[in-house]
Amino acid sequence: MNNKEMNIDSHKLKNLRKMKGWTQQHLADVSGISLRTIQRAELNGSVSTETVNALCAIFNLKPLDWQPTQEEPTLSRTQILKKGWVIALMAIFISQLVALALVWLFVGTISALWLKSLLAIWLILGLISAIIWITFNRQGIQSWHQLRELNRSVRNKPRLNK
Repeated sequence: MNNKEMNIDSHKLKNLRKMKGWTQQHLADVSGISLRTIQRAELNGSVSTETVNALCAIFNLKPLDWQPTQEEPTLSRTQILKKGWVIALMAIFISQLVALALVWLFVGTISALWLKSLLAIWLILGLISAIIWITFNRQGIQSWHQLRELNRSVRNKPRLNK
């Protein structure tokens, strides 16, 4: 008995089940797989080879048909990159507030020049973020991968010599 764990395309399983109009419980009943295993497979795609074999028999597929598509890692990376800007700006903001508190704690006073410098940095960072966000939205760029592809297409475009 081979209980090796493997990953399957959880979206594919869910879509195939819904196309048949089955509930998770019905799929569990007709396949002989526990309901909890069906739920885990649709949630994260982690199943045993026996589960893959049972799903192959139910949906008339081959084990290789259950391989995850290449789009899944790209989606999670895209989501991480979108949140990365927010996290980076918040980290800068918080670190500057901590620096402000430390100067006040150790020096006892904060000069107007220090506060003006801090405000100028926040305004510049906010302006840069707004420009990037507006540009991405107007160009329909949803990820850094799309931006890279757009950059490559512009670089490889033939130029007319004047």
